[in-house]
Amino acid sequence: MKFTEKILHRMANDHDPRFIIVIDKILVRYYTEKLLPGSGLFDHRLYDGYDRTAALDAIEKNSVIKISNGWHQYRFVFDTWDREKINAAIDGWLKRPMKYQEWAYNFTRTGFTVEKIIEPVNTVIKVFCFHGKAWYFSFQTYDISKGNVDGTAATLYDQNFKKLNAPWGIRPDPEYSHPQHMEKRIREISEILARDFDHMRVDLFYNYSEDKIYMSEIVPYTGRGTTAYPEWVNVEMGNRWRN
Repeated sequence: MKFTEKILHRMANDHDPRFIIVIDKILVRYYTEKLLPGSGLFDHRLYDGYDRTAALDAIEKNSVIKISNGWHQYRFVFDTWDREKINAAIDGWLKRPMKYQEWAYNFTRTGFTVEKIIEPVNTVIKVFCFHGKAWYFSFQTYDISKGNVDGTAATLYDQNFKKLNAPWGIRPDPEYSHPQHMEKRIREISEILARDFDHMRVDLFYNYSEDKIYMSEIVPYTGRGTTAYPEWVNVEMGNRWRN
């Protein structure tokens, strides 16, 4: 089976209760800190919990507020912000029906996270792990300076950080420069967090100016069973995932 087919099969049939923990933006912090104590992966987090007022109080310049179990439900804050407008946006998020194709999301409790913005144009490394080993590293650039998450570039590397000829759709795939010690750290973090799963994607922010890694999210349902990678990548990833 191809990788996308296995994701669709997981969404419909795999009811692993651990998925409920890793996809929850609040609970994933406890999961991560248990496996990687003192890692600093959540040093950018200002608040997580279920108190709406406390979440609004935690907002500061250059931060983002999200609900803990939603998709594309966020509000970026830069120089100034209107608390009432953000509160109204939250009302809209909470009124949306919480019925998901991905099994685990239907069992999460809605809460809030507030985090510092890493950089207005940031790099996310999406690490595809299979059976506890990091096999692919997708470096992706996102521009959030206008308040939306706009992907501007994406480059796929193999397990040795060698660039692959595998563009993500029509996005450019430049060579990403990064210090070699960062490669080792990203691999270690991802493999520890994914070690007990046959497949998991671990997403990490890399702040170039600080030379520091932060947690983004852990993803069991990549793309909801879709992909923009070339077909050979879909097949190869499917073969890595033995089940």
